Amino acid sequence: MLTEEEILFKGFSEEERRDFLSIGQERHFESQEFIIRDGAPGNSLFILREGRVSVWRGDVKLADLVEGDVFGESVVFQAHNRIAAVRADSPVGVVEIRRQDLLHFFKWREERLFKILVINIVNILFHKLSRADERIASLEKSLREQAVWLLGKASQF
Repeated sequence: MLTEEEILFKGFSEEERRDFLSIGQERHFESQEFIIRDGAPGNSLFILREGRVSVWRGDVKLADLVEGDVFGESVVFQAHNRIAAVRADSPVGVVEIRRQDLLHFFKWREERLFKILVINIVNILFHKLSRADERIASLEKSLREQAVWLLGKASQF
């Protein structure tokens, strides 16, 4: 199975991949430090290079991300306020690519390369949606099992 980073660069030559990554900035975060805060302006996408992070909406954990995962990718389509927080669960290294640098990068490249990137981001979003569906189904199953167990206990009284 491909990592999200591999999906992001599918169809790029090695030179195009290297050039694209060169516009990014390497950043490091300590465990429990927030990389993205819910509601903050979003203007960068991130490639997780080392460590683990978790995605939160309020006090609900939405996902765990690991090395090779990508987050914040929807800023390619439109700058917006973040809809979730991303917190480092260990020391973390990321490559941060700002939206304006990304758009400037593609301004001087063949249009086909930007189209490839957009398709790749849609594939990453589809991958995330599939993972979210699996998590929802697992939580629903667990909730039903707990309800059956509770109802069984209640009928014993």
